[in-house]
Amino acid sequence: MDPENAERTSAQNRAQLYQQRVTEAAGGEVGVLVGTQVGVTAAVISYANFRASGVRAFPYCVKNTPKYAAIAFAGVLGYSFGSTYVFTHLGDREQYSYLLANRSAITRGEKSLN
Repeated sequence: MDPENAERTSAQNRAQLYQQRVTEAAGGEVGVLVGTQVGVTAAVISYANFRASGVRAFPYCVKNTPKYAAIAFAGVLGYSFGSTYVFTHLGDREQYSYLLANRSAITRGEKSLN
């Protein structure tokens, strides 16, 4: 480690480790994967439902903008539901709360990650 850049490098390492711990406390990559899968599924089902009534994705039609927004909203809502489900079943609520409450102290090196 270069002594001139030691503090900056150490701060970067703490920030990366902090982000990794927050992700793990929220259920890890499984939360992102399940959330994405549920979100995509919800958006596709919404699109199929609108497609049955004549809505097409391309070419873009201004009068269908609310329906396009509904499809996007279904995807976001699905992602939120999926990631929350994983957090509830696999996540560590105490660790997650501790990390969020003490972020600045942890990244400055004043508090431990545990």
